[in-house]
Amino acid sequence: MPYATTPASRISYTISGPSEEVEDQQTLLMIMGLAGSGAMWFRLLPHVARRHRAIVFDNRGTGGSSPAHRPLTMADMVGDALAVLDAAGVQTAHVIGASMGGMIAQHLALEHRERVRSLVLACTTAGGRRERPNLRLTAAALLRPLVGPTRTFGLVAPALYSPRTRIEESERLSEDMRIRAADRVGALTPLMQGGAIAGHDTRSRLHELGGLPTLVVHGLDDRLVPPEHGRELAGSIPGARLVEIPAAGHLLATDAEQEVATAVLDHLERHRAAPATAPRAGSDPSVEPSAFRRPIGQSETARAMSEKKVGHGHHGQAMREASEHFNENLEQLVAGEDVPIHPLWAEDVEIVNFEPSPFPGTYHGHDGLVQWAHDLFDELTDARIDMIEIREDGDLVAARLRLSGRGRASGAEGSFEWGALFEMHDGRLIRVSSDPTYEQTLERFGERRAR
Repeated sequence: MPYATTPASRISYTISGPSEEVEDQQTLLMIMGLAGSGAMWFRLLPHVARRHRAIVFDNRGTGGSSPAHRPLTMADMVGDALAVLDAAGVQTAHVIGASMGGMIAQHLALEHRERVRSLVLACTTAGGRRERPNLRLTAAALLRPLVGPTRTFGLVAPALYSPRTRIEESERLSEDMRIRAADRVGALTPLMQGGAIAGHDTRSRLHELGGLPTLVVHGLDDRLVPPEHGRELAGSIPGARLVEIPAAGHLLATDAEQEVATAVLDHLERHRAAPATAPRAGSDPSVEPSAFRRPIGQSETARAMSEKKVGHGHHGQAMREASEHFNENLEQLVAGEDVPIHPLWAEDVEIVNFEPSPFPGTYHGHDGLVQWAHDLFDELTDARIDMIEIREDGDLVAARLRLSGRGRASGAEGSFEWGALFEMHDGRLIRVSSDPTYEQTLERFGERRAR
């Protein structure tokens, strides 16, 4: 196992993947949370390492790294992460951090923006709140050196896992317990790492991360770091996306492995070519006027993301082709070129936009389509529309659509989604309804099917 060294520590790390042949190989640095070595990435790592180069390391006081004999600071732990990147010969990387690891990732990005391509912040917080510590976790940390991790596991499980997992998937808890029991964690590690957590507070600086692609992932059943922390975090980073996972507690990869993997891999694919960037001048959200600065819809769930299916039926394939044709022609429309509407769409095509669209309202016909394209490019760069899920029943089609792009004023990336119901008549789609959420569209879809 290779090591990185700092004046005060020796940090063990491993490099995995990619196991598949990929062009333009990307690197993801994975930072674990309190009192867990890099081994605790065992569920997510195989998903990441298929197409990405993953660097996993043991925080000080865990695994093969140096013991933690004194209270640590976030600066100490950021220094360890930088030493790992240097030892691996990596100048810039995407970074994911879970819980305390997400705190470290925030400081790493704030203090060394040039080393970070994008961020994934999982089950973590901006800090600064003086809340009562979780008594189960505190008791387990004190008892672990005396009775061992196996005996304390039952004490901490209600704080870490969702009720669904504890009741319905006990085998996953048993697997976690086996891995944790074998994990080397120093007797003083929880207390020493806790010193860094106690000093963590990035609330006043998170606006500086504007322009850095950021995904915030949080479980709605997280009792250790309640969901409002994730919402606050996403709302404080201009352009951040928030994915909330139902029936998932603090240990997201155990409670919702596939949903988490889908969200993380989707983020990495979106930002494969993202360069490390310096903080943007004027990145304070209070002074930036861009309407597209807001984070992605805060009601979005990874459960919905895991259902990313584009219909494979006749209409679904035709709609996907028409959508691609539309994206190709947007700039031509803006330039005033005579671009025919794709034959799939009716001549009286109507586009309906909802909040948080930068330009809510309705656009009618070909002239409306041209105006909508102009409005789109006035507000966004790299704009495109994707049909990310389609359901068909005969000539009835329900579509989940996403508009994405980068705000011209803020430089921040964002998107929003909506739903639309169509019927096919004589080879053309007639819009039946547009809805603020895809769930509402599916309700209409079900009602019309039942007629």
